[in-house]
Amino acid sequence: MGRGRRKQSKQRALNSASELQHAPLKLSARFWNRCLLAAALLAGLVVYWPAQHADWFYDDTDYVVNDPRLKHIELFLPWHWHDPPPPLEAQGISAEQLPGYGKPLIADRYVWRLSFALERYFFGANDSSHVAHTINLLLHLCCVCALFLALKRSLALYSSAPDWAEASESKLSSKNLWPLLPGSAALIFAVHPWAAEPVCYVAARSGSLGTLFVLLGTFFTACAFDEQRSWRSRTLLVLAVPVCALLAFGCKENFISALPGCALVVAPVAWRRLGWSRAKTWGLASAILALFGVALFLAIRSSERAQGLFAQSSIARSWPYFFEIQNPLLLLTAWDQLPVRRISLEFNHPGWSAAACWAALLVNVFLLTLGTIGGFRWPLFLSIGWFYLHLLPTNSILVRQDFLAARNVYLPACGTAVLFAGLFLWFGAKLVCKARDVSPAQRRDATLALTALGLGLWTYWSATTWHWAAAFVNPIQVWAQSAKIAPDHSTVRLNLGVALLNEASELKTSHEEKSAAEWEAIAALNADAERNLTAALDAETSPTMQYHNPSHRIMRKAVAYRALGELRRDAGNFDDAERYFREAWRAKPAIIVTWVEWVDLALNTNKIDALRDAVAEGLAYWPGKWWPVAVRGMLRVKENPRQQLTPEACADLEAAERAEDAPKSALTLIQARALYFLAQSQEKRERLPELLQRLRNLGLPEKALEGLR
Repeated sequence: MGRGRRKQSKQRALNSASELQHAPLKLSARFWNRCLLAAALLAGLVVYWPAQHADWFYDDTDYVVNDPRLKHIELFLPWHWHDPPPPLEAQGISAEQLPGYGKPLIADRYVWRLSFALERYFFGANDSSHVAHTINLLLHLCCVCALFLALKRSLALYSSAPDWAEASESKLSSKNLWPLLPGSAALIFAVHPWAAEPVCYVAARSGSLGTLFVLLGTFFTACAFDEQRSWRSRTLLVLAVPVCALLAFGCKENFISALPGCALVVAPVAWRRLGWSRAKTWGLASAILALFGVALFLAIRSSERAQGLFAQSSIARSWPYFFEIQNPLLLLTAWDQLPVRRISLEFNHPGWSAAACWAALLVNVFLLTLGTIGGFRWPLFLSIGWFYLHLLPTNSILVRQDFLAARNVYLPACGTAVLFAGLFLWFGAKLVCKARDVSPAQRRDATLALTALGLGLWTYWSATTWHWAAAFVNPIQVWAQSAKIAPDHSTVRLNLGVALLNEASELKTSHEEKSAAEWEAIAALNADAERNLTAALDAETSPTMQYHNPSHRIMRKAVAYRALGELRRDAGNFDDAERYFREAWRAKPAIIVTWVEWVDLALNTNKIDALRDAVAEGLAYWPGKWWPVAVRGMLRVKENPRQQLTPEACADLEAAERAEDAPKSALTLIQARALYFLAQSQEKRERLPELLQRLRNLGLPEKALEGLR
């Protein structure tokens, strides 16, 4: 008995000595990985910090600011999912401008919208976007950590397999740098420019939030294959994977690839562990594909967006769309992961020849094969398969108006980071091994050269991301960069033109006295805006826009014509301005802002014929409303030879008096004009104090009211 105890004690001593022998190596790997992760988090914080000063941008107004449902957290509870939405609070918008407003919350990106509702609940409905930008940045840092954990666990999983045992974290040496892969990949992903849009653009939070759930699902999948865990623990981990996939799908439909992505990461290990015959392997693969098919069917059935895409698709439209557009864009996006020169909010029709499209298809098939089948031999290439798998839902064969959005490259960029980090570590290990036969000076120079190359590329990516994040502070820079990449995209040119007009307007109203240089700057902004607005109208007939929804194209035309009319009006060219306002109304009738601009111009320039037409259109589109009746009263005053207030005109103008004070919107101008007409009449002198107070409430300055006293 004593001899047995002495043997056990001796064995424990030997084990302890062995652990101590390997402890420095383990500690070294953990230490450097933690340092790299800390550096990644700090770098992500620095490069994206300029975006904290950005305001609401692009679709933020529709998705976040103007959606009243986000102020009612109770609507997100299961027993309120099908309650009717609250009335719109913002003036000048309609329910059709708020995507998904008429659907139950559970049916339209529920998790993503819930994040904004929780933000409102805990931080209040603030006009500033600072809180939203801060949450987006924190989500990105969480994704960096999740990628680190998923890679670390996957690396441990592969190190347990005989074929890849050299990847063990305990074997960090000059020959093997693979244990540094989690930290290196996190460092790249934290600053990679193709991951920037969901961090800088509030409404694009769906990309980073869904990615977080996908990476957590990948981590749980790798943990579930750890044979040292109990069966209960592994069962819970397996059940957590589809939950993460469902939460990701609740952020955006593109994350329908979540489950296949988790399976891709562990597929080589699972295939080797099974050790089955080829027939059994194919049977299991068929069962897994069938399961994914069922999940895909259920996901499509639960998404009205996906159903709409399938409903309008056919082989006659889908194949040319994929072959001529998505196929080249897929290859261009994959290639640009290194130079990162094509980052844009929208993209042009590639316009490649048929031969070039076939070549792109062959290259894409080769890369996809390398990233799936090739990954069974070289696991690093699974990162290529990850990139393609998660980009295909947005670069799908289904016809859609958005060819590719940079915000959808966020999750695929995780694969990019892993691939570049792995290649750098592989080259580093090869370089060190080959440097044994050379002098120490040559070995040092080679190591410094490789390190400088890696740091230079990482610094270039960081600077590009910082510049892109800073551009969101001034939307002109974002749209100008996008216009270089997609000059024939009407949405890009229109938004650039509107951003330039807003900048010119701010300069014009900044202070009263302006220098000649400031006036020249305003004129240059207006001229640039006019060029882009005209280009937006011309681009509507380009190949890029042929797949866009007709209603969206009509709305863009209306906005462009109205903006051109405002430019010509401010320049004193009233005839062209009135023509543009007519075109805007003809493109999209019943838009109050367009109609008010038309009426205002006609009143200010005494264009009686134009005013008659505007009144007729207003009465036709808004029967029973007070504003066309009030403008008819103004028209009757203008038509009177002495411009007197006749009983008929007075009765029409009183419609504006009976109406409640219009909130600050286009109708405020109409109501203020009508009340001003009434205040000038002798018949209303006894009610002048009341009319003056209402005009003050509507925002008229005291200087404008002095002549009425």
